[in-house]
Amino acid sequence: MQKYLFFLIIGLLWVGVAQAQPNLNRIEYFVDTDPGFGAATLVPGASGTAVADISFDVPLTGVSAGFHRLFIRARNANNQWSVAAHWPFFKDAIAGAADLSRIEYFVDADPGFGAGTNVPFTTGTTATDVPFILPLDNTSVGFHNLFVRAQTTEGRWSVVARRPFYKDEVNQQDIVRLEYFIDTDPGYGAATSVAINRGPTLTNLDYTVDLNGVTNGPHRLFVRAQNAQGRWSVLSVRDFTVQDNVIVVSGPTDWCRNTAFNIGFIATGTYNTGNIFTVQLSNPTGSFLSGVTTLATVNSLSSTALSVSIPNSVALGSGYRLRVVSSNPNLTNMPDIPLTIGGTCVCTTLATVKAGDWGDQTVWTCNRIPGSADAVRLRHLVRLPSGLIGNVRSISYDNNGSLRFGNDGRLRVGF
Repeated sequence: MQKYLFFLIIGLLWVGVAQAQPNLNRIEYFVDTDPGFGAATLVPGASGTAVADISFDVPLTGVSAGFHRLFIRARNANNQWSVAAHWPFFKDAIAGAADLSRIEYFVDADPGFGAGTNVPFTTGTTATDVPFILPLDNTSVGFHNLFVRAQTTEGRWSVVARRPFYKDEVNQQDIVRLEYFIDTDPGYGAATSVAINRGPTLTNLDYTVDLNGVTNGPHRLFVRAQNAQGRWSVLSVRDFTVQDNVIVVSGPTDWCRNTAFNIGFIATGTYNTGNIFTVQLSNPTGSFLSGVTTLATVNSLSSTALSVSIPNSVALGSGYRLRVVSSNPNLTNMPDIPLTIGGTCVCTTLATVKAGDWGDQTVWTCNRIPGSADAVRLRHLVRLPSGLIGNVRSISYDNNGSLRFGNDGRLRVGF
């Protein structure tokens, strides 16, 4: 880490007979040892017959930790040097930055180091943009101070950061207006209005954002609300990207393993010849950076529906995400949806997961052949081989589902 000593020249002194002073043409400094007149480090800004309020940095690389002296002198146009002014200073030995181990805050009164309210954060040498909620239930109405400090793994505490704030007495008022804008604020009440039902809170509100005229690339969506007293909320901000190609996926929010279900998606924009849409399941933490499971692929240039099933090798959990990506163009930053994976389903309806023979158990969900108690759903072409008699409780067909009979092949329904 580069270290500097900041210095401000207040004035320099000449000793001599009182007479008109010539202009200065050099100011220089040195630390501890004099290298000789004119050989020290130059300070820019020498002009006029006197100097004042000239600031400069003194690099301390190579200067050992401990006490030292800084010397400064000036030279005039007659080649006369001033008396050298000197100031003592101390260089501390600063070790490499240690990781932060704790961040805490308190309001008004310091409870002591380590006794403030802990703030969760990601460990590292710095902490930026760390959000936390400050409960004010037991804080009186009026002005207060919020204090925040951090501790390193070596046990050292930072300087306390202070932020004054005012707690107002709030009576919950109905929200009467909700509005949004993209990137540039047009002013309170002048943004795009969102239809709402008046009330003290708004939850799970769905609305469409008009992107007409918004260029491709990164943008920011801002949303705010106004109450019946005319007061505006703080802005809610969400980053988003506009692009021609977007794949929006739909499907169940929870499902079990080894049982087929449909994944639908809407693909907007232009896709090129040879494009492959792929249904991807994230790892258990919801990340697509590693541990991704491919559930299905289809060679297509437009939206479609895919029948997929989750293999038994996938662990149960509630943190999974589903998405559909394309290969041409290669788009992976697509919206995803949450998915909870439970155990193996109890099959009340058997459906096909691929085309094949009726007697092939891998054609069916739950990996078994339908029986007389099963409701069957055909999503693919299924062949009933010659001489085989199938039994089902009921049968239904999707758009691509069909049944082809071989010689003497029969299907008994409802027996």
